[in-house]
Amino acid sequence: LFGTPVAHIVAMVLGYAIVFRGATLVAEGWRRIHHARREETLMTDGVYARMRHPQYTGLFLIVFGEGVVHWPTIVSVAAFPIIVLSYTLLARREERQMLARFGDAYREYQRRVPMFIPRSMVGHPQQEA
Repeated sequence: LFGTPVAHIVAMVLGYAIVFRGATLVAEGWRRIHHARREETLMTDGVYARMRHPQYTGLFLIVFGEGVVHWPTIVSVAAFPIIVLSYTLLARREERQMLARFGDAYREYQRRVPMFIPRSMVGHPQQEA
């Protein structure tokens, strides 16, 4: 099956579906975080009720869908874990800043909401906020 025209079509459709989902997470995350910055509040609803870093999760999906599923190259496949590691480190640095700014409210948010992968996707029921 690998290397056949059907396999290429399946990889393209699947890859673009993953890219589209990632792009919607990025857009929704940025829309909500822009609103929170304007209001100077901690954003914990919408997509942020399911994951603390939806824009990074979206980026991971975009890179995975395009660079690993749809059009894998040695460079794109090798770059994927480096991108994930880099953005995980960036997210941790940002979280230290959020703890300094929002204190216990952010600590409670960290306790309730996973960093990148929603609980419902890793075998745990989604908690109601």
